[in-house]
Amino acid sequence: DASAIIFEDGASPDIRRVGQYGAGRRAYCVAPITAPLVQDTSAMGAGVQFWAAGRGCCSGSAFKCGAVHDAAAHAGLVIQNRTSIFTSFTGNDMTYYSEAIEMACAKYGMKTAATPLLLYWVEDPASARGVFLRRAWAFWLKAGLLSFLVWVVAGVFATGLVARHSGGPAKLPF
Repeated sequence: DASAIIFEDGASPDIRRVGQYGAGRRAYCVAPITAPLVQDTSAMGAGVQFWAAGRGCCSGSAFKCGAVHDAAAHAGLVIQNRTSIFTSFTGNDMTYYSEAIEMACAKYGMKTAATPLLLYWVEDPASARGVFLRRAWAFWLKAGLLSFLVWVVAGVFATGLVARHSGGPAKLPF
């Protein structure tokens, strides 16, 4: 499985054929990625295999996801199909992206592959991965610190309860 795909120079998202599902910050946006010589996606036999995608980065027919307006960009990070215990309540991003793809195909008379690959369009996949990794570490650190503070407060509260019900200060076993 790929985590990043680098295309030939000139390949880019076709921002004239944008699909959108939802609205506002929760708008799921897609645009087909086409090679420089293949601008007519209806002529493609199996349909569009690669789609640039993002969330909350399109309005109407304007597609501003990732580095789509950077001429040097010709790569994409694969958007993984994430699920969690809350997916049944919150929905799955891939379902919403699929809806956006279907809407784009219907609107522009395109076909898509049976299992299209969604990409976050970037100029440099290595530096983009680094940004995501730094964000993940920062989130992990913040969550760990918050968890530590919650447990400290819970410990102080529990110690106070024990002291109040035992008639004196809590005695430690050491």
